Amino acid sequence: MATMKRVTEMMEARITKNSPKQMKKAGALWPDLPLNFFYLTNAEDTVDIVVTSILRKVAQEDNITIPGAVVTSLQNSVTPETPVKAAIRLIFLTTFQPQAKN
Repeated sequence: MATMKRVTEMMEARITKNSPKQMKKAGALWPDLPLNFFYLTNAEDTVDIVVTSILRKVAQEDNITIPGAVVTSLQNSVTPETPVKAAIRLIFLTTFQPQAKN
């Protein structure tokens, strides 16, 4: 099951791959910065792609299906101005599955 730590690792890896110079500038503050700090061009579309990609990867790892309406809702909730840590939390909450009680 996905954890906040796992979603954070995925986001950090993705940003580092896509925007290594900006990630280096950000240093330890990277989670507090808005997504458009890392994705300067076509930010809105790029942010949607990044968030959706991570969401789908988490869903695949957890073997769950995320309905299209939920994906769209997440895309509408995460904007280029959204801090990275808020985007991570939203992705996590979108894929969160409570443990069944026995």
